[in-house]
Amino acid sequence: MKLKTLAFATLVAFGGAAFAQAPAVKTDTKVETKADVKADVKADTKKGEAKAKAKGKAEAKGQVKKEAKAATPAVPAKPAEAATKTAPATPAVPATPAVPAAKK
Repeated sequence: MKLKTLAFATLVAFGGAAFAQAPAVKTDTKVETKADVKADVKADTKKGEAKAKAKGKAEAKGQVKKEAKAATPAVPAKPAEAATKTAPATPAVPATPAVPAAKK
């Protein structure tokens, strides 16, 4: 094959896929009016107020928990008990002799 034919065949084979994946061109754009901007600001303000209200509720719950914890009397700590009780110390057992006793 000649170089021009090979280049044209490659362009035809892969060119369609490249154009198919290209993003669509947007021709109509929305012009924002003052009313749209005011509505967006109002929505953002409401969202911020709701977030602040939720945060205030969470802080109030935390404060109630702190007050309840402070109101309960402190219980003195008990000394820890051993997990397993050990037997009292016993005298050492003598080792068995290495040489067996003589037979009689």
